[in-house]
Amino acid sequence: GSPAEYAILIDKGKVTFKTAPGSEFNSKNSSISILLPVTAMNGTSEADPDIFERGSFIGDIDALLADRKNAVALRAIGKVSVLCLYKKDLRNFFSNNPGVLLSMLHTRYIL
Repeated sequence: GSPAEYAILIDKGKVTFKTAPGSEFNSKNSSISILLPVTAMNGTSEADPDIFERGSFIGDIDALLADRKNAVALRAIGKVSVLCLYKKDLRNFFSNNPGVLLSMLHTRYIL
């Protein structure tokens, strides 16, 4: 996977975890303009929700803070609009809001 560079907040549409972790994602075949790879916490997808919708936050906080790579990708279901929250901005936000950081450690998504 590629290094964790950002998290996303879904504005419109739906996304799901891509079923084949580590496989290449071709953004030309999708209507999503941003791909966020994330690492599965337990190595399986059975515990993950099937679909993420408006208001869902998706980002591997631990990978973003530790400059780790991610292994699982997201796939758009139709047209999707997202807010991209870059690592630098998240780190700055967390440094000013340590309570939020503590509540989000070991988090990959919030529904």
